[in-house]
Parts: sequence; structure tokens; C-alpha cells
Amino acid sequence: MLVLALVGVALLAIWAYFLNERVVERFSGTLWKLPATVYAAPQEIYVGQHLSPNKLVDDLDALHYRDRSDLVETGTFARVGNEIRIHRRAFDFPDGNEPDKQVRVVFVNDAVKAVTDAAGADLGISRLEPMMIGQLYPDINEDRILLNAEQVQKDAPLLIKTLITVEDRDFYTHHGVVPSAVLRALFVNLTSGHTVQGGSTITQQLAKNLFLTPKRTYERKLAEMIMALEMEWHYPKDKILEGYL
Repeated sequence: MLVLALVGVALLAIWAYFLNERVVERFSGTLWKLPATVYAAPQEIYVGQHLSPNKLVDDLDALHYRDRSDLVETGTFARVGNEIRIHRRAFDFPDGNEPDKQVRVVFVNDAVKAVTDAAGADLGISRLEPMMIGQLYPDINEDRILLNAEQVQKDAPLLIKTLITVEDRDFYTHHGVVPSAVLRALFVNLTSGHTVQGGSTITQQLAKNLFLTPKRTYERKLAEMIMALEMEWHYPKDKILEGYL
């Protein structure tokens, strides 16, 4: 029996070592994969184009350009008579980077008569940066906004307080696992004959979301607990909370 126990402990230690390697590798790099940004087609403006001043203003509004007569800042425009003057933002297009530039678009009868720079030199054509449609995570087809815990604490402190109150009121005092909660959940699950309670801390939930499947098995639960303890050993609470958010 002693030999079997020692073998079991050795196997558990080896397993914990490999789980720890996964935790450190993920947290040491980019916790969440950066998204692929999806853009619409860029807005081109060229001589002879059928385009009314009102339609161009609508397009500029959609790109969050501001109506400013001085045009000192990029992302501004001004309507002067039959002209719309634009301080275009810089953008890295697929065929090359275009710096910010002041552009004048002259209209006659809802058509573009001229496209020039601020000095009056003919450009013939100009284009605005495309509208961002979203940020796609190809692996899971999600649009996600990455936040850090400090930013959320500053902008929405009540969110953090509510999250901890509802999900894990002992988050700042435990070490990744709350034994009493695990034993209570185990007792309820065994007496009911199926999984009713999870007893998971925020750290355990993060371990499950990052590394494990949602399938409810005792093996997965044990891996979740080990990885939660390892995360708490290596990283501060704010880093763990940032990953959870």
C-alpha cells in the first residue's frame, strides 16, 4: 500500500509539474490572443465621382470626424461653400501607409470636381481610412475588448465589487482554492447523484476557461484546483482578476 501511495504521489507531482508549465507559459506571454481587426472597404474620393457634400459629411460622421474649422487636428473637417476640407487621418492600407493629410474636395452638382491638397496641388483621388467592423478571434469567432484590472477599477469600481461579492467573496484572502467550499460541493454532488455545485473560486474558473474543457469530471476538477494553486503561487491577485475579466 505504501508503494502504491508513493507511486500515486509521484504521478500527481509529475502531472502538477506539466500543468504548471502550461500556466507559466500562458501567463508569461499574451494571456489572450490578439484579435484580427476587420475593416470595411475604404472610402475613395475622386474627380468625376457622383457624391454629394451631404453624403460625404455622413461618411465622415460615421468615421467619427469632427466639424472643426481650424483643421489643426487629424480627424476633423470643415464645410466651406461648395468645398469640404478634411484633415485625413493616417492609415496603414494593404498597399502601403498613407500619412495624415489635409485634403480639399470641390463639388459641382453633387459630383466631385476637384481633389487637391491644402496648397491646391491636384491629387485626383484620395481615400479615407476604412471603418472598423469588429475584432475577430478566429479560434472562437468572438469579438472581445481587452481590459486590465486597473482600468476597470478606475472606470467601474462597482463592477469589481459586485463580481467578487457574487462569484468569490474570499477572492483576496484565499490561495486559489477554498477547501471547505470544495468539500461542501463534493458532499452535495455525491448525495444528489449528479453535479449540482462547483465550489469554484474565480481563480479556478479562470483555470477552467484558459486551459480545460467545460466537461464536468473529477479529473478536470482536480486539474482545475492544481492550476488555480499554481496561478496564485506565481501571480498577484490583480493579474488573475485581469485574466478573468
